[in-house]
Amino acid sequence: VLAEQVGGKGGPGYVEETAMAVLEKARMRQNHMDEIERARTEMEVKGGIAMRDSIHDLEEKIEESEAKREKRLMAMRDQLRENREERMQKASAKVALRRQRQLEEFQDLMERRGGRM
Repeated sequence: VLAEQVGGKGGPGYVEETAMAVLEKARMRQNHMDEIERARTEMEVKGGIAMRDSIHDLEEKIEESEAKREKRLMAMRDQLRENREERMQKASAKVALRRQRQLEEFQDLMERRGGRM
């Protein structure tokens, strides 16, 4: 019956040979499918590892970027503080200079009038 199914004519040992050939072909096909599945699994594992490494690299880059940004912000705050202190010193110096001039003008005025302070 098997010989008829595979299109053979029969003969001594023909059925066994045909059956062995069919089994060998099935075994080769199964081995091929197993190999494909192993390769697919390996690719998925490597892909997962690569993805994990990629995510880790991105996390490191984000942390580095945040650290740089924080450093720049701190430098900007320091610069603003220095600028503010400098402006306050200049303003204080201007006020002191203005008071000094006012005092000198008052003294000149008093001297011209002949009076004392």
